[in-house]
Amino acid sequence: MASSPFTTSAVFRAPRSNCVISQFERVRSALSAPPFRGSFIGTVANTRDLDSTVQGKAKLCFELLDNDGIAIQFFGIGRNANTAVIKNGVQIVVYNGTGRESRGSSEGGVYLFKDAMVVPFYNTAVRPQRVRCIQI
Repeated sequence: MASSPFTTSAVFRAPRSNCVISQFERVRSALSAPPFRGSFIGTVANTRDLDSTVQGKAKLCFELLDNDGIAIQFFGIGRNANTAVIKNGVQIVVYNGTGRESRGSSEGGVYLFKDAMVVPFYNTAVRPQRVRCIQI
């Protein structure tokens, strides 16, 4: 399995800040107008098999659910596709995700390029069920 000095397996508590998006419905209008940058907290769901981009980099597609069950499509690219913490049911914080609309064969969603970071966090809340997905 690939590893990177830029990833961590430590468990953190969720930051208490207005700069990290935890309720996706509240910022829906901003998410519907890419490009954008953002940091998100949620639970990983519907992880697909590892794929590759046109350039040959690893690509992992998954949904991130907030506590209300609202989902957003995410794409881990390169080292972020191989991050061990992106597993169904794991609660994570995603820093510096890049929102992109659909272009050619690329789907619209939040992309985790090399400047993004994914870390697990501890939260005792009940894991949400998917209610619906916000399209980007």
